[in-house]
Parts: sequence; C-alpha cells; structure tokens
Amino acid sequence: MLKTRIITALILAPIAIGGIFFLPPLGFALFTGAIITVGAWEWANMSGLTAPAARVAYALVVAAVLYGLLNVPAVAVLWLALFWWVLSFLLVRNYPGGSERWGGVPARA
Repeated sequence: MLKTRIITALILAPIAIGGIFFLPPLGFALFTGAIITVGAWEWANMSGLTAPAARVAYALVVAAVLYGLLNVPAVAVLWLALFWWVLSFLLVRNYPGGSERWGGVPARA
C-alpha cells in the first residue's frame, strides 16, 4: 500500500507543481476545479452514495457550486471558508456527543 502511494505521489506531484507555477489564473482555477470534482466523486462513495448515477450527480453539483463561485469576490469566498472551518472545528471538538447527527447520507455528504 505504501509503495502504491509513493508511486502515485511521484506521478502527481510534478503535475500539481506544474499546475501551480505555470498555469494562468483561469487555467489554475479549472485545474483546481477538476481535482476537487474528482475528489467529490470519491467523497460521495465514502459518504454512502454508492450508485454511479448518485456519485456523478454529487460531483456535478460540486462542480456547479465551484463554477458559481468563479465570479464571487475572493473576500466573500474566504469568509465562507472561514465559516466552514469554524463549523468543522466545533463539530470535531464535540465529536462523541454529536455523532448522532452524522447518521444520514445528506449529513455525511
């Protein structure tokens, strides 16, 4: 398992570094959006959406949200991100007591 992860890192690291340093801003946004959409596909499976159509729909919703955020001012996106991280911190801090909220697929998604 470790060997597979190292090989994957050796392949993906130059691609990521190239995307960060050599793409124009819009190209980098599309590159990042594609990576996040693939991550959403995987996250959908981990959150209980096992049907391929449901996973595709979840990834498309995430891609649509990212596209909607493309023209939003950066400050607004940063405030939204701050809100999300504070909420995540509170949920993790209260984990054993609040775990009953994570039973359904929508909450995990």
